[in-house]
Amino acid sequence: AAIMSSTTTVDVSLAEDSSAGAASQPTPVRIDHPRHRADVGGGAVSGSGEEEGEAERKEERPPSSMEDVERLLRSLQSKSKEALSQNRLTRHLVMQQMSSYLNRLELDVSRLSVVHVAGTKGKGSTCAFVESILRERGHRTGLYTSPHLVHLRERIRIDGEPIEEAKLFKYFHACWTKLRATVAQSGDDCPPMPGFFRFLTLLALYVYVQEGVDVVVLEVGIGGRLDATNIIAEPVVCGITLLDLDHCAVLGDTIDKIAYEKAGIIKPGVPVFGVPQDESDATRVLAECAVQEGEVTFTIVEPLNTHVPSAGPETTTETRLRLGIDGKHQFSNAALAVCLARQWIMSRGVEVAPELFDVKVDNTGQTPTHSYTIKKLTRAERIGLERCSWPGRCQSLRVSPNLELFIDGAHTHSSIAASLEWFESVTSSSLGGVDVSKLSPIQRLELEQEEAEQAQVADEEKSEQPDNSNSSASSSSSVRRVLLFNCGHDRNSTDLLETVFAGVDHSRHFSTIITCPFDHDRFRMTDPPTIEQLLQKNKSLPRVDPPKLDARSDDQSSKSTTSWQHTLLHLWRTLVTMHCREKQQAEEPVDYVYQASVANAVQLLRRMAADHPELSYQVLVTGSLYLAGNVLGALQ
Repeated sequence: AAIMSSTTTVDVSLAEDSSAGAASQPTPVRIDHPRHRADVGGGAVSGSGEEEGEAERKEERPPSSMEDVERLLRSLQSKSKEALSQNRLTRHLVMQQMSSYLNRLELDVSRLSVVHVAGTKGKGSTCAFVESILRERGHRTGLYTSPHLVHLRERIRIDGEPIEEAKLFKYFHACWTKLRATVAQSGDDCPPMPGFFRFLTLLALYVYVQEGVDVVVLEVGIGGRLDATNIIAEPVVCGITLLDLDHCAVLGDTIDKIAYEKAGIIKPGVPVFGVPQDESDATRVLAECAVQEGEVTFTIVEPLNTHVPSAGPETTTETRLRLGIDGKHQFSNAALAVCLARQWIMSRGVEVAPELFDVKVDNTGQTPTHSYTIKKLTRAERIGLERCSWPGRCQSLRVSPNLELFIDGAHTHSSIAASLEWFESVTSSSLGGVDVSKLSPIQRLELEQEEAEQAQVADEEKSEQPDNSNSSASSSSSVRRVLLFNCGHDRNSTDLLETVFAGVDHSRHFSTIITCPFDHDRFRMTDPPTIEQLLQKNKSLPRVDPPKLDARSDDQSSKSTTSWQHTLLHLWRTLVTMHCREKQQAEEPVDYVYQASVANAVQLLRRMAADHPELSYQVLVTGSLYLAGNVLGALQ
């Protein structure tokens, strides 16, 4: 549950939209439930004294099943709200409180060897790359990330795999029991029990100490300075990925304010590396904080070359690097990951050969920085990068022979732009949505034959039957592109959809737009804006009639659940109309579809593909990691 605040001094480890999973399918651990969402955000917890007393009695009992784990985690979401309403926390107080919990757990995290990563975009992918490289080198790895897409277990990984359910229960039971037994030791300045994200962070650290992993790759929740993961006082190395305007109510509304919060993970004497930033203010603040807080020089890692050579004897004539996570922008994350992995290896007394990299000093800015270029990759680095898997990020999934989903949880301006660049690249150089550059010559020939056979069948059917196609099927192309979109209404939805619209090839426009609510509503500080309110903020947009919903849309009798989806559809039609007026052409035919749930939307896509086997459907799913997770859950 996202816990947002208008002040930048709240505990962002509690105000963390990674606290609730993106998907809430019937899985062993499901932590989302709309009944509990209203308990998060501010003010006192509602409910009668009798209900609260019963809840407290239930919390006293140790968990005996995974259902108990789910219930107890929900109770911590409520506790998060109380903490936000009562505290204006500083970094010192946050660390003091986290230290208190560690002491009550008798947990010594100084035993852990940690790679700590913050950032707005790509920090999860970077962490996944680091873990994959180090695991390929034979190290026992722990990976802690958020949010989870389908299962809670995804957040705590050991050797690349989500923690086993039995282990999760065992360690949860141990942590919960110890914390409940020591509530009297909490003191006046520390909530008796940690909030949701704090508890999961403590649980992950407990797991990794007990499991004896060699390395922990630790992803920050939100920000860094006040994040629960910042309790690690001496990480081996810190990394900061690309920064963007996100969670502005918590982190600040300018890039320099956000950079300051992210740089809060920098520790004295600990090397800190980052990717090239889009805005110079971000680089300046990060470099200044590295000197002031860490007494180190900030090192900027240049993106990997797609044809970076391998060190040592070549085992293959193929030199092109094919990352396991798709997308051009991932080469920057991969480069940072290689550098972080190398720094961790060096901490173990292993030398990194000078031929593998080049470092230069850059004195052009106000604060000097280093520039790190990767000249060669080791075998473990290359294999780790190519075998890395990170669902929900630039992920292609073929659901049926003529239906492929392109899923990316992008939710900021820059990440949406990168997502569209990836989508256009993959689908424009593909046959039926398959990236032919990744196929062998035989596979490519087989796919070409399959496409030719489908086209022949389609031509024969068209010659035998009258044209009953709807507006979206009027194109002579056999490819239909669909956009499945949703975003939180507290985000700049106009900017996100404008970025989608600007990035799409309008010669192959989206013929169908589908929007649906998340599986469970997340608490927001404000009500969804109306189309009028959005247009007031964007004077350049024309006022057009709302789109007529396609007959395939679900029932819209419940205004409370459909108003935001209608607004998004209306906004898309506004962009279509403006584009066509500027080009002085007829409005592109588009089917506007509302679905009451993500599961319904996925079923509709399956039905569309089944009803028209002569067509190939390419579906872009974007706007939110929650939507990405919901779709993956529905497919399972």
